[in-house]
Amino acid sequence: MLSCNQLRSPLLQMTFRTCWLTLIVCITSLFAQNRGLDRNTGHRVILVVPIIGAGTYADPKRPALIPAPKDDVRNGLIRSFSWERSDDGNFAIVELVGKDPQALQGFLADVRVVKAFENGKSKRGDIETEIRKFKKNFSLGPEVRR
Repeated sequence: MLSCNQLRSPLLQMTFRTCWLTLIVCITSLFAQNRGLDRNTGHRVILVVPIIGAGTYADPKRPALIPAPKDDVRNGLIRSFSWERSDDGNFAIVELVGKDPQALQGFLADVRVVKAFENGKSKRGDIETEIRKFKKNFSLGPEVRR
């Protein structure tokens, strides 16, 4: 006949294992949380600038405010950037992302900037209307809902 201690031992072991497994699953799920959309971080500006560069490996064609790949990106003022060529190929539509508005003030004040729009200060329709003068099918994409 089994004693009371022998019956409890497997039951306690199973309960203990279940508790540990539950705790591990809960802790690991905390690290799997999404940090948020990158679209919602940083200060964004959209600029229209001329394209510069000779088109060589050492001096590739690029937007006027963007340094060549071998150069530093303005001492870390730019978190990221993306650009599209205009329909005529002479201009670039550039989106810059900086840590804060002050980081991008130098770009907005540059004399080579043809058009400049700050995120949150310009209306979406106004931005698209002005940039469609350079690229016919330009769209800012779907709105990000918060």
